[in-house]
Amino acid sequence: MVRILSLALSLFAFSLQGMADFKEGSLIRDAEIEGILKSYISPIFETAGLNPKDLNLFLVITKEVNASASSNHTIFINTGIILKMKNASQLIGVLAHETSHISGGHVVRFQKVMDNASLEHIIAMVLGGAAAAASGKPEAGMAVFLGGSHFALANLFRYSQGQEGAADQGAIRILEKLGWSSKGLEEFLSVLMEKEIFAESRQDGYMRTHPLSRDRVESIKNHIAQSQYSKSSLPPGFDEKFTLMQTKLRAFIEPVGRVLLNNKESSIDPLVHYARAIAQYRRADHDLALKEIEGLIAQSSENPFYWELKGQILFDSGNIKEAERAYARAVDLAPQEPLLRLLWAQTLIESNDPQNFEKAQTELLRSKTDEKTNPLTWQLLAVVYGKSNQLGLLALSLAEKHFLTGQLKEAIQQAKRSQQTLKKDSIEYVRAQEILDQAQEIEKKSK
Repeated sequence: MVRILSLALSLFAFSLQGMADFKEGSLIRDAEIEGILKSYISPIFETAGLNPKDLNLFLVITKEVNASASSNHTIFINTGIILKMKNASQLIGVLAHETSHISGGHVVRFQKVMDNASLEHIIAMVLGGAAAAASGKPEAGMAVFLGGSHFALANLFRYSQGQEGAADQGAIRILEKLGWSSKGLEEFLSVLMEKEIFAESRQDGYMRTHPLSRDRVESIKNHIAQSQYSKSSLPPGFDEKFTLMQTKLRAFIEPVGRVLLNNKESSIDPLVHYARAIAQYRRADHDLALKEIEGLIAQSSENPFYWELKGQILFDSGNIKEAERAYARAVDLAPQEPLLRLLWAQTLIESNDPQNFEKAQTELLRSKTDEKTNPLTWQLLAVVYGKSNQLGLLALSLAEKHFLTGQLKEAIQQAKRSQQTLKKDSIEYVRAQEILDQAQEIEKKSK
């Protein structure tokens, strides 16, 4: 059975569409931002008795202030809540709260439906039926999976007042064990409490999905008053990472003119020039974008995400050879990032140099361990297998891609095609049969 909600955020395809495609309801991927969020969540998960490797992280572009979790180690985070936060402590408080929902086994709305659904059906629910409309652009690694314009976690996840109180207490215990203050959680909830008098339509989504009461806030305040960690600082670098994350999100999401206006060229702050590089890239001014990013690389040549952005600028300007070198450097500096390997592999394939195809296959197979639910992985593998005339693996890769994107008829067709050339006792043949069985079962249930 397909793993429920298993990194559906990975669903994206590359195209040359503009940044206008970053709209409400889009799911995005960005290795740098995901890395920051995981650096926050991993110690929280471990303290809660959860395995950080099981985390499924969804980052949603929407102004709505919300975050939610399901019992299958999945956390949805809206960009709206990240941008509303004043500091890392507030975000970490919310992440600890959502983690407590997971470790506490709290039931989410439609959980029974979700437990019996396939990956593509989950995405269809989340994105309002737009699961098959994958379209996006690897904006310096920030890729997009377009959904409906009315994505709302409030339509999917709702917790009870009792679960909310339990999650607060669970978050407090987690943070206390880590030696981190719960002040951030209290600050965030206090801000929301000020809006409690508003009609539900004007309230933040977090209040609609996470019913708030003054007793909850007072309970957290009482804990802070007694905790020895009430004034403790977060680990070194957490606040700086938070500022970086906010800066990068704004550079990609806000209007380009506003980004450039708010980030003056005369500034000596590297984050300002990072934002300017992204903004210039978004408006296809590749020369100015390259000037900005090369200036940053001159100051910090070991930053893999600077090289990643340089690679994307070069790729989009048609300089594939130099783009390949930039991505190679990014992967060399951050070998643990599978998304960077995917971008590098795509560039190797686009070079149309036969000598690069084997290297692309190697990188794709390495990234597949962590990105196996990403259709782009299978799309690129299909291209590589086709160029090397491995027709059985080509068809199987297409079957994987179609299955993940909900194109069941195509998945069945390609799985059957792959079995015509794959050895019957091979792992690949067995996998093709699994896709066949699962796709046919889903089709049967949907009739």
